[in-house]
Amino acid sequence: MIRKAEISDAKNFFQTHLDCWKETYELFFQPEVFLKREVRANERINHIKTRIENNYPYFVLELNNKIEGIMILTVDPRNNLGIIDSLYIRKKYQRQGYGTEFLNLALNYFKNLGYLNVSTFCIQGLPANQFFLQFTTKQLDDSLITISGRDFIEHNYLFGSDNND
Repeated sequence: MIRKAEISDAKNFFQTHLDCWKETYELFFQPEVFLKREVRANERINHIKTRIENNYPYFVLELNNKIEGIMILTVDPRNNLGIIDSLYIRKKYQRQGYGTEFLNLALNYFKNLGYLNVSTFCIQGLPANQFFLQFTTKQLDDSLITISGRDFIEHNYLFGSDNND
């Protein structure tokens, strides 16, 4: 079941985000990069609690009383754009329709706020690119980003009413 995150989810939200991040980027980074993120656990958990408390759109996939996926949404009012900032699902639950549920939830969430266009981004070479391309053919300009001192090309995708080729 996908639901809005609650304050009591903060620790498990963080752990699921970190675990999924490790699964996704294990071939890109050395273990010390992940360790640095773990060291900041309490800081990140408190940040997540504050965001949830302030009604930021944080969502969880809960299966068998465990958080197995997370999604964080933000908005860019200057560009009238909803943004899927993070969407991670543990590998063992991928390809079971949960990503599609998360994506549909995000599109409906933003539509209810009046944002008809939604974007997300994905690092070149990750399988998630194929997932996003199932739902849109509109790819915005690529970006060069740096994560933990390493440069990556990031593909930006657009979903919504302006998704006309």
